[in-house]
Amino acid sequence: MLEEKRLRNYGTDAARTEQAGQGSNKMDKKNDQVAHRRIVAGREIPREYGQNNNSPATGITAVPLGQYVIANVRTALFTLLAAVGMVLLIACGNIANLLLTRGVTRQKEIAVRIALGASRSRLAQQLLTESIVLVLFGGLLGFLFARMGVPAILHYLPGDLPRASEITVDGRVLTFTALISLSTGILFGLLPMFQHQRVSAQDSLKQSGRGMAPSQSRLRSALVIGQVAIALVLLTGAGLMIKSFWTLLSVSPGFQTEHILTARLSLPPQYTNGSVFGVGQHRRISAFQRELLERVRGIPGVISAAFTAYLPLSGTESSWAFDIEGRPPRPVGVYNVAYYRPVSSDYFQTIGIPILRGRSFAPSDDEDSPLVAIINESMVRAFWGQQNPVGQRVRFSDQKWRTIVGVVGDVHHESLGTKPEPEMYIPYGQIANVESRPTIVLRTSVEPTSVTSSLRQALSQLDAGVPMDQIETMKQIVSSSVGQPRFRTAVLFVLAFLAVFVASIGLYGIMSYLISQRTREFGIRVAVGASTGALLRLVLGQALKLVSIGISLGLVGAMVLGKSIAGLLYGITPFDTATFASMSLLLAVVAFAASYIPARRAASVDPMVALRYE
Repeated sequence: MLEEKRLRNYGTDAARTEQAGQGSNKMDKKNDQVAHRRIVAGREIPREYGQNNNSPATGITAVPLGQYVIANVRTALFTLLAAVGMVLLIACGNIANLLLTRGVTRQKEIAVRIALGASRSRLAQQLLTESIVLVLFGGLLGFLFARMGVPAILHYLPGDLPRASEITVDGRVLTFTALISLSTGILFGLLPMFQHQRVSAQDSLKQSGRGMAPSQSRLRSALVIGQVAIALVLLTGAGLMIKSFWTLLSVSPGFQTEHILTARLSLPPQYTNGSVFGVGQHRRISAFQRELLERVRGIPGVISAAFTAYLPLSGTESSWAFDIEGRPPRPVGVYNVAYYRPVSSDYFQTIGIPILRGRSFAPSDDEDSPLVAIINESMVRAFWGQQNPVGQRVRFSDQKWRTIVGVVGDVHHESLGTKPEPEMYIPYGQIANVESRPTIVLRTSVEPTSVTSSLRQALSQLDAGVPMDQIETMKQIVSSSVGQPRFRTAVLFVLAFLAVFVASIGLYGIMSYLISQRTREFGIRVAVGASTGALLRLVLGQALKLVSIGISLGLVGAMVLGKSIAGLLYGITPFDTATFASMSLLLAVVAFAASYIPARRAASVDPMVALRYE
């Protein structure tokens, strides 16, 4: 058995993983020397096997184990980490706006303290203390929520997420939360102090305490623009993920998923050593499988049953090199490779894989009959093109020719997101090496799980020493195969929702504050004849100007994000126009709603109340 294709894929993935992880984890000097010796040794392989060896499978690529384990989820985890950071930035923008607003209302208080002799450093200490207490309290609440929520979330993590069992809320998380909270409190707690340093105490005491300097207005506008931009980046990323996941779910796996139950057997040594001890033992294995299938087919509600060595989307694969009769030999080190699939008769009918040409396997295709094989459409396209392969012969490394008797439809064996590869199916009765963990597949007319106990009983009656596990329906297997895309899509959607929610609150707050500062102005406008519609257009125009700038900047950021997550998308481009346009429109509608309420309040102001307002 030659795992040439897997070796080639491993080398490509490992090289990509090593390149992506440069700078994040540095090996020590000893490990560098070991890795270097291994790579140099790998470069000698072509010389050992001839100068004509141009196969990309030759050579060795050494990568740290930690990088290899997380290679398939590295981009997704960093994307989610960046999304969390963006939500934190939006929340910090709201905190900054709140502290600036509170600083304006306390302007006269600060001026009185300065006039009574308080130093700037003393005032900074007071403001920092208030800010740090606020953010530490919020950080503590967040830590408690995480402590309660993370154990519940762990049950919904995909089963193939590396090191998921090690996720916990411990002292390291508490330390990280404390550091983030302190940094946020110090950074944004000093903003009001910088604001007060530009205004003298005498000028502050002369003012009414409700004025706002142009620099403060620009800072608030910048915070609103930044919040809108970040929210659009997250919204667009979530939109791309959702559309990609929806496209992935619409992919036909190549087989039917309804009313199909699967279960894996673990054959004991007396059943797996048949190829070593001779044909007689092999016949005994075939008899065991045939007898079990007969018993299972007699279970009420079971329509058909079959065996397979490698169930689709189960994560198990095996590939073999092969030759085609009548064609010249390939160069040294270059092989025809196809995935190897031992199955029993009725397998294609049971799981719903269509027979496109020729015939399916029959019970008579055993060790006493001519060797046969069935191939899939991808193998026909790759090695025969427009020719009909039925009737032609191929052979594996055992040098035994097999006649192709049929062509079946393509099946997504690895994942729904990867295209089908060339596959060759072999009858279970004609394989030389017995698989120790075959999977039995049942098609039922009733709920598949309802026949589980009967299946266990049939196996126990035949041989109680054969264990059975991984009892799942095909719907569950397909659902598990998209666990990681579903997980990252759901998390990014939740983060995007939080970002839009927090940003809309921030926009509502800043518009309410700006309107409160212009209450007298609105009263005068109404008194001299301004209409309600004119005031609405004035206020909404100011808000939509900020939102438009934020959306423009957000689109640039969304393009950068789309390019970085292109490898996580399926069936769509990272710059999907419909997604960008719909997410921008959605954010604009939310921003309009957040701005309309304070704008409506400003338009309905009573002139007499407004003119007396301070």
